[in-house]
Amino acid sequence: MFIFVDKHLLEIPEMRKKINYLLILVMSLTLFVGCKDGKTRTLTKATGTPYEVLLVATNPVLKSPAGRELKSVLESAVPALPQAEAQFRVSAIPTPQFDNIVKPVRNIMIVEVDSTMYTQPRFTFAKNVWSDGQMVLYLKAPTLKSLESFIPENSEVIINFFVNAELNRVVKVLQKNYNQKAAEELYDLLGVEMNIAGEINVSKKGENFYWISNNSNIERTDIVVYSVPYNDINAFQLENIIARRDSVMKENIPGAYPNSYMKTSSAFPPEYRTMNLGGKFVAEVRGLWEMEGDAMGGPFVSLTRLDEVNHRIITAEVFIFAPEKNKRNALRRTEASLYTLKLPKENTLPEVPITVEQNN
Repeated sequence: MFIFVDKHLLEIPEMRKKINYLLILVMSLTLFVGCKDGKTRTLTKATGTPYEVLLVATNPVLKSPAGRELKSVLESAVPALPQAEAQFRVSAIPTPQFDNIVKPVRNIMIVEVDSTMYTQPRFTFAKNVWSDGQMVLYLKAPTLKSLESFIPENSEVIINFFVNAELNRVVKVLQKNYNQKAAEELYDLLGVEMNIAGEINVSKKGENFYWISNNSNIERTDIVVYSVPYNDINAFQLENIIARRDSVMKENIPGAYPNSYMKTSSAFPPEYRTMNLGGKFVAEVRGLWEMEGDAMGGPFVSLTRLDEVNHRIITAEVFIFAPEKNKRNALRRTEASLYTLKLPKENTLPEVPITVEQNN
């Protein structure tokens, strides 16, 4: 902090005393903010790997039906993947064992049951409690019985909290480290901005269509962004999003054989949901893709938005091809780029929403 003082004021004794007092006050406030109990609070970087969750509760809670249900929710299958993969890798420990060794873990869920403190189940969360980059979700309830119905009714809240926390971590990295050439190409072609990881660097352009890939033979990740005119109020319905997708992909993503092309697989019905992202409506679709006339396929996720300035629909999608490999982390890591999409006249990039009340 810098304080600029006119040197002529220092020549006046009364003013010099007031300025000295002000400087002492500012320094004291700075020390108060930066210290706790006389010691500077320095946080180490959060530990652990993506999509790991540490579950903390007393033994009676962990062994109860509610505790088993909570672990089941965290380990439930990721939707729209060709093989079963758990949402999270869960480690559960009793509250007395929650010590300084494990407290820096990146994702923690703490369950507290106390009838003297709580009247009904509720969530709160806090950031950077024991480490930098950490997210802690608290579930507080008066009784175990009250948790038994609350947990399954709020399973999406629990899953989305930690998924979105991981997405925001990648978004934060992409704000500083991204493929600048791809960003320029995408802006020149469609007038939109997006941060794409540097290793995704082989691009192809079509009419209002941008395609970029890491071109890997082991774990291939691709991103496409395309636009179509907005002329139908039903344009954001699932069947219309899929119809547009199949038309655009057939035109722009051919297979290795004659008359082969990408299409949405009918073997698994796509999952659809809407969300509010920075005050804007977004439609999300998750499903499986396949190649007509070729033995290729994998998962995809797309976000579709309305570009009000140019009266058009913008869809950004990531799809994965990684035969005989787990795909959860690759899909979600690349999916984070979709949340960096900025349409014309959008100046800020909102976080992926965390729909839980933050602790004071």
